[in-house]
Amino acid sequence: MAEGLPSVRNASPLIDAIVAIGTELEVGEVGARIVEAAARLVGARVGLLQLTSVENQVLVAFDYGVTPAEAKRLSDRPELAAAREALHESGRPLRWAGSMRPARTPTGAGTHPAEPPDAPEIRSLLAVPIDIRDEASAQLYLVDKEAGDFTEDDQSIVIALGTAATIALHNADLYERERRRQQWLQAASELTHLLLGQVERDQALNLIITRLREVSGADYGALLLADPADPAVLSLEAVQGEGIARSSGDHSPLQGLTAEVVRTGRSVVSTDLPHLEGYDPPPQWHPSLARMGLGMLLPLTAGREVLGVLFAGWRRGSPDERPAAQEAPMVEMFANQAALALQQVQSQENRSLLMVLDDRDRIAGNLHNVVIQRLFGIGTNLQIAAGLTDRPEVGTRVSQAIEDLDETTREVRAAIFQLHEARRDEPSVRADLIGAVDRVRERFGFIPRLVVRGPLDTIPARIRGELLASLREALSLVGKYATPSDVEVEVEVADTWLGLRVAYDREADICEERRAADLARLSARARRLGGSCASRRDASGLTHIEWQASLDEEDRSSQ
Repeated sequence: MAEGLPSVRNASPLIDAIVAIGTELEVGEVGARIVEAAARLVGARVGLLQLTSVENQVLVAFDYGVTPAEAKRLSDRPELAAAREALHESGRPLRWAGSMRPARTPTGAGTHPAEPPDAPEIRSLLAVPIDIRDEASAQLYLVDKEAGDFTEDDQSIVIALGTAATIALHNADLYERERRRQQWLQAASELTHLLLGQVERDQALNLIITRLREVSGADYGALLLADPADPAVLSLEAVQGEGIARSSGDHSPLQGLTAEVVRTGRSVVSTDLPHLEGYDPPPQWHPSLARMGLGMLLPLTAGREVLGVLFAGWRRGSPDERPAAQEAPMVEMFANQAALALQQVQSQENRSLLMVLDDRDRIAGNLHNVVIQRLFGIGTNLQIAAGLTDRPEVGTRVSQAIEDLDETTREVRAAIFQLHEARRDEPSVRADLIGAVDRVRERFGFIPRLVVRGPLDTIPARIRGELLASLREALSLVGKYATPSDVEVEVEVADTWLGLRVAYDREADICEERRAADLARLSARARRLGGSCASRRDASGLTHIEWQASLDEEDRSSQ
C-alpha cells in the first residue's frame, strides 16, 4: 500500500464520511460531523476538534465521546498541550501510544498542573493538523483506540478525512462570513427605515444598540452623544450589557479615546482595548469591562459633524470576538447609518418643537388679547365699586380682590413673556432648563416641576453651561438613586450667587461613601465657581441635592 493512502477496506466508510461532512454549511454542524466521523473511522473512544488562532489560542472546540467539561479537562493535560504545540510548529501528524509519549512540554506549561484533577487518562493519541486559512487552523485529536493502538493506516485515514475537512471548514467559514454580512446589511436597512418614518428618540437609540449586539455578538454596547450645551460632556443615551446597563442616562467627560474619536472622526479598534492609552470608561464600568478583549469606539458621523460615539465590546475568549474583529468595516458602516438615523430623529424632534412653539404663540396671543383685557376690565369695575360703598369692610374686601387681580395679571404677563421667549433664535436659559427637565420625562414617567426665581438672563454665559450640566447630572443621580413619584427643580438667581436645588422622594438607602463619590463631579464644578454642593434629607422624607455657584467674578477667580 502506498504511504499516506488508506487501505481499500476502509475506502467505503471514508467516502461516506467525506460526503457526510460536505453536505453541511454551518460551522457547528461541520465541526461536530468531522470529529464524530474521525472517531468512528479509527475506533477512537474520544475525539476533539479545536480551531485555533495564529497565536495557538483555542477559539472553538468540538468533542465526541465525552462531555464538554471532560473535554476541557482532557484538553488541559500536558500530553495534549504538548501535542498542540508540536502540531502548531511542525504542521505534521503526531501518533503515540503508551510509553511513546512526547518528552517535550509546551512553552508556559508551568501554568497547567501536571495531572489536572479528574482528568481522563490518555493511553494513546493520534493528532492531525487541518489548515483552514491564514489567520486560523484546526487540530483533530483522537484519544484511546478501543482495540489496541493507533496504526499507520488509521493515520492515513484521518489525513484523508482532514483534507476533506479543510474544504468543508473553509466553505462553512465562507458561508458564515456571508451570513453575518447579510445580517449587517439587514440591520443597516432597519436603521434606514428610521429615516423614512416617525420614531421615538429612545426607541431609536435602543434599537441601534440592540441590533449592534445581536449581529456582532457584542457583550457590551453603548451610545454616547455629544451635549450641545456642554461640549466637554458626553451623555450616555443607551447602554446595554451586564454590569453597565444601570448607567444609562448618566454623563461622562469627553476625554481620552472618546475625545480622540470625536476630534478626528476615526474609529479606534483594538483586540485589547482596556490596555490602550487613553482608555477611560465611566468608573462604574470598570469591574464589568475587566474581562473585555476586543473593543471598538466608532464615530457617529453625519455629514461633517460627529454626533457622538458608538461603543461595542466583547469578553476575551468570546466565540464572536474573532469574527467581529474581522468585521470592523461592517460595524463602521452600521455606525454611519445609525448617525443618519439619529440625525433624522433629531429633525423630527425639532419639527415637533416648532409645532409646540406655534401653539405657545397662539396661546400667548389669546392670553394677551382676551384674558388680560378681561382682568383689566374687572379690576377697573371693582375700583369704581369700591368708591361707591360706604361700608369699610366691603371696601377692604374689594381692595384685596383688586390686589389679587393685579398679582394674577402680572403672573399671566410673565407666562406670556415665557411663551414668546422660547421663540428667540438664541435659546434662553429658561428654554434650556425646560429642555433639560423635559428630557427625563421618559425615564421618570412625568416631567419634574421647574421653579425659577430671579433674573436668569443675568447669568454669565460660562456659568450657564455649568448650570445646565449640573442640572442634567443631578437628574441623572435622581434616576440612579430612586424611582421617584415627585421631583422639583428650583433655580434661584440672587445678586452674587446662583442656586440649584433638586428635590425628590422615594430614595433608596445609599451609603455616604457612594453618595460622596457620585457627588464628586458636581462638587468639583461648584468649587471651580466659588460655590459648594451637598445632599440632605428633610423631615418629610424628601432628598435635596443643593448646588450653588458664585456670580461674583472676584470669588470665582480666587478658586
